[in-house]
Amino acid sequence: MGSESALLISLIRNLSKESGTEQQRDRVKTELTESFENVDEKLEMIVEGHYEKLKGTIHAFTSIAGRVTESQGRVKALKRSLLDCKTLLKCRRDELKKLWMEGVECKEILKLMDRIDEAKQAPAKLKQFMAAKRYLDATNLLVHMVAVLRGKLSEVDALRDLRMEMESQKAKLYDVLLEELHRQIYVKSSTQAKKRMKASQENLTSSSPLPVRKLSALAAQKGLTHRRMGSGPSALDTSDLQLGENGHRDGEESTHSMLMIIECFAVLKKMPDAVQEIAVKMRVDMNGIVDRLSEQVADSSQRAGVLAAHQPRLLLELLQLCFDKFRAVAAAHSLAVSSFRRISQKYGQGNVKLYGEADVWAAIQYSIQLMLSDYLDVQNASHSIHRLSSFTDTTDLSSFFAPKRKGVTARPHKRVLFRFESSSYALSVRSYMREQREQRQQETGSEEDLPSLARVASTPLYVCKPDTTNITVVFTALMSFTQEVETAVSSHSSQHCALRNFIEDYVQLNFLGYVRDDLNDQLEAAIKGPDAQKTLADAATMKGTGLQRPLLQTAVVLAQGLDHLRSLMEHLPPYASDFLEMARDILLTYKDSSSLLFKAILGATEDGQLRTISGMWARDEDIRRLLMSLPSWTSLKQQQEQQQQHKQTRKEMQEDLQEIRQRHKQECDMLTRNLGDRLLSKAAIILDLDELRVIANLQESLDWLSGRLQAVLLAIAPTDGGRSRHHQFDVSPDLLRSVQQLHGDLVALSETCLLTLHLEIRCHCFYFLLPAARQSSYVCDADSMEPDDNVVFLNRDLSTTEDVMSQALSPVKFKYLFEGIGYLIASVLISSTAYLEKINANGIKRMCRNIFVLQQNLTNITMSREVDLDRARQYFELLFLNGEELLTIVVEQGPQFEEVEYSHALRLIARSQQRFNEQKLQERLLKLSEILNDLL
Repeated sequence: MGSESALLISLIRNLSKESGTEQQRDRVKTELTESFENVDEKLEMIVEGHYEKLKGTIHAFTSIAGRVTESQGRVKALKRSLLDCKTLLKCRRDELKKLWMEGVECKEILKLMDRIDEAKQAPAKLKQFMAAKRYLDATNLLVHMVAVLRGKLSEVDALRDLRMEMESQKAKLYDVLLEELHRQIYVKSSTQAKKRMKASQENLTSSSPLPVRKLSALAAQKGLTHRRMGSGPSALDTSDLQLGENGHRDGEESTHSMLMIIECFAVLKKMPDAVQEIAVKMRVDMNGIVDRLSEQVADSSQRAGVLAAHQPRLLLELLQLCFDKFRAVAAAHSLAVSSFRRISQKYGQGNVKLYGEADVWAAIQYSIQLMLSDYLDVQNASHSIHRLSSFTDTTDLSSFFAPKRKGVTARPHKRVLFRFESSSYALSVRSYMREQREQRQQETGSEEDLPSLARVASTPLYVCKPDTTNITVVFTALMSFTQEVETAVSSHSSQHCALRNFIEDYVQLNFLGYVRDDLNDQLEAAIKGPDAQKTLADAATMKGTGLQRPLLQTAVVLAQGLDHLRSLMEHLPPYASDFLEMARDILLTYKDSSSLLFKAILGATEDGQLRTISGMWARDEDIRRLLMSLPSWTSLKQQQEQQQQHKQTRKEMQEDLQEIRQRHKQECDMLTRNLGDRLLSKAAIILDLDELRVIANLQESLDWLSGRLQAVLLAIAPTDGGRSRHHQFDVSPDLLRSVQQLHGDLVALSETCLLTLHLEIRCHCFYFLLPAARQSSYVCDADSMEPDDNVVFLNRDLSTTEDVMSQALSPVKFKYLFEGIGYLIASVLISSTAYLEKINANGIKRMCRNIFVLQQNLTNITMSREVDLDRARQYFELLFLNGEELLTIVVEQGPQFEEVEYSHALRLIARSQQRFNEQKLQERLLKLSEILNDLL
């Protein structure tokens, strides 16, 4: 308003005569006139634009005003009518009151009659609801009818029977609801377990063993994600589920049914009783699951014709089925507890004390523990476990698992003397129960409601024979399941679960002692007796183990124990150190007994010295190192490695004569240098073939056993990364080093036995040949052309030794023993010319006869021509010549022998002549040296 007033005052000032000129006032006047015209035009445009709206508004106002006026007239008329009615009612008040009272009475009578009719129809409706399993409608109907019959109709005598019937039906409905909830938890949740049962039935007839190492991964794949039952957000999100009777989806049928049943308990005000009933019967229900699954596995195995050897697999199948079933039951319990909590909040019954997840898993663990106690034969074990592990104390259920009072004497475990699961009575009852289950399954599709055989016949039913060793089949699956249990209850306790404690106690207190005692008994039985360590394994054992050479029975028993311990390591990886320690102990015992046997054969004295040359040399570190550095030993090792790799070896066939001779020269020179200067006594060698056979068997047994031990070490020894090839093996480095050292000791003892045999055969050659060369006369007539007796004895000794060694040792080792014998014999015979006084033509023929007999025998032994004996024969044939002729042969044919050998031949030729000329001999020796120097 202030700006408009100032504008008006300014306009008046401009139009007044005192301000400005006339032209200025005319211009202002003209502008003012134009502005008024513009405003009028805009006003007219606005009026024209809003005319219709204004017209409608005026018409609506007129209509409303007319209806209001009309309503005011009707109200005035109604008011006048009400006043008239009031005047008329005052005149007949008593009659109207009487009629009103009669109307109220009639209405109440009609209501009572309707309730009576409803009560009369209640039994039929209840029956329909129960038949359709509409438990919530049935519960609401019963609660309503009981309230009605206890209310205004309580005095009606005609309804007394109906009232008692409704109260009875209410009590029965509670039992039916409990049974239905039990079926929802323990029966409806078994779909996954039944699918696994069908799959296992198809695999029962398979002969391949179940891969135990994959059980952990299998359990992880089939494990359920367990929900917490404690405080915090509810594990079951059921906000979108309707509690009505219809309209739920097929996938939510089980959840909807459980919610409906629990809501029925809330309507009946029986939720605390229902929860307590479920908690109290939980242990019995879990045991019932085991009984029913045992019967199913036993029946399916009987139909499939599973052999007794596969029975431990049935226990594993049963355990896996129980695990699957228990997982489903635990999930069902989780759903039930969540439903109880939600319904109690909905109906304002928050004082219900619910059981927890720990109680469910405690009952599951206890049921499995009872089953394992039977199948692992805990009662008859030598080290019985006298306690059952305590479980988590959270509800009244814990009173069953609580420790007993101190001062109360525990009842001793009764030893089971007889079992009657295979009796005629048990078999007949089992057959009857199987027929009943099949019939019920055909009728209703369920067999869970039938009692188990254990409850009917009071006879325990086992899918396999109770035995301590059953733990090896189920250990991996059990430990995987315990991890699952500990994960499920980790929020309640950081300790191991009771089932894990039970398994660990059983293995440590029972199973390890059983295995150790069993191994010790087997080894003691194998070693016991004067000749027990020399006894060979029978043919059946050899065929069963696939052995081609006879082995000592003790070694076979020990190898079986070693294989058993290796299998136990794979089945029970956490106890690999214990089993490896057992293996070390029995191998150490066997090594000590084998060493004593070896020393006894070689004739050890009181001070520990050996009387035989071969034994002393094989045990001497320097000589042993020398023998193992020779080409013959290297060739043996190469051939053994190639045989292990299944490669064909033809190197020895491609070697020339010079290479073979060079390979044996160093060993022959060493033996000739140490043994060629004296005669051997009979006590220095082993002539008893039985003892040689035992050494050969011992060597083959030790070699085979060390190979089996090497396989075990390769399986558990750490790789370059510091972990074992099987990561589950956790073996201490000290124990592993001790076993590796023991393996080295076994290999060393095996090599000592082989070196002893190698040297012993060569000692026999010296023992028989040296007397033949030094004590026999080779100046003989034509009647003395037969081979020397010592040569015959040597042939016989080599033949019998060959018979023994060919049966006791592998071809490669047999070749190592006899290869080079021809070269050694040739060297001994050639070097013996230095000790011969004289020799004539008949003597030379006799020596050649000796060589021929030996060559023929060695050819039969080695299956190759002994060319070294041909060389020896050629050497002795040189003795037919005189000194000059021998030198001429050397010049013409070249040196075939060494200078020492030629010199010995020249000396023997000179000594054999009638007149010995020392000067000519020296001249020929000098000339021989010059010839050889020129030729070489």
